[in-house]
Amino acid sequence: MKPVRLQRSRRKGATLVSPNGLPVVYCGRGSPWGNDDAMKQDTIVERLAVCRWYRDALLAGKLSFTVADVRRELRGQNLACWCAEGDICHVDILLAIANCDMGEAREDLADDYWVQGKHLAHIGEKLGLSGNAIYATLRRQNLPTRPVGRPRGSLSAKPPPVDEQGLRGLYYDEHRTQEQIGEVYGVTRQAVSLWFKYYGLLVRSNAAAQEIANSPDTP
Repeated sequence: MKPVRLQRSRRKGATLVSPNGLPVVYCGRGSPWGNDDAMKQDTIVERLAVCRWYRDALLAGKLSFTVADVRRELRGQNLACWCAEGDICHVDILLAIANCDMGEAREDLADDYWVQGKHLAHIGEKLGLSGNAIYATLRRQNLPTRPVGRPRGSLSAKPPPVDEQGLRGLYYDEHRTQEQIGEVYGVTRQAVSLWFKYYGLLVRSNAAAQEIANSPDTP
């Protein structure tokens, strides 16, 4: 039975249920295995940086526990954290090290695809796999895929000053245009357009934008 990562719920009275019968160990903050390197914006790029730091520090013996500790105490057990299922998390690293399964390191795959902007076929060449096999691995690892037409390396640029949730709220919920969002942050529409590309957000069609602009509820 293969150990898996579980998400801990903040809902009152919620308990973790093992989906495979294996014991569950909490590895988030407050536990001996937690990652105390806090994130500021919680973007994919930042998550990758934090998780890579955690992995490198663990392998270099710079944490309060060692690789041997991880393999002895966490091997064969489900590991839980607060991170959502699709997010990159330090628990992925603990799972891989505890069970000696570093063949498909999740953070390395995400780094190649999201930060380096490599195509699936190019990643596959390095691993001796097809692009379709890499795509299947991304899906199996619960990693998001880029929308068709997303520029290569678009996530290697400096992160926008607004997080994805805030941008979604202004554009989709409040129906503001890119020009109006630019006015809020004191930047041009072109700059906002780059933010949309950074997060892979879909832009409304001209017809839909005109309909919203004519709506009396539009700010």
